[in-house]
Amino acid sequence: MNKIRKGDTVIINTGKDKGKQGIVLQLIEGGKVLVEGLNMVKKHTKPNPAKGEQGGLISKEMPLQISNIAIFNSAAKKADKVTNNLVDISLLIENEEIMLHKVLLDLEPKINQCLVKNDFVSALKNLVILNAPINNFFEKVMVNTDDTKI
Repeated sequence: MNKIRKGDTVIINTGKDKGKQGIVLQLIEGGKVLVEGLNMVKKHTKPNPAKGEQGGLISKEMPLQISNIAIFNSAAKKADKVTNNLVDISLLIENEEIMLHKVLLDLEPKINQCLVKNDFVSALKNLVILNAPINNFFEKVMVNTDDTKI
């Protein structure tokens, strides 16, 4: 899953444009992005009278590896991590929804630590804690809704 999207303001981590900021113009397959005004190259072109094009040097953006850029946090004025918090907490109404979200947020760092240590048994034991909140959620919350935000 790609965390950087078209229109995001990014900062370059490495290369000749290190520290410069730009807006993502395009995501290219193979893990590359095109950033406005960065990684510029000069291209020599021949004139084409049939198309009405002049010859000379043309400056254009070239793709960058997505691993060489990071999201720019304008408040902190530095690179920032992209959070995976896709849940809009203001949309949670029922207590069971809120409790399930809290339990998930509490367990995520514990499970990640276990996975980093390759301790899969402990990770599964932590996942078992989700059994009761998930059961409560499906028993007491109306899951089908017409609200597109949810």
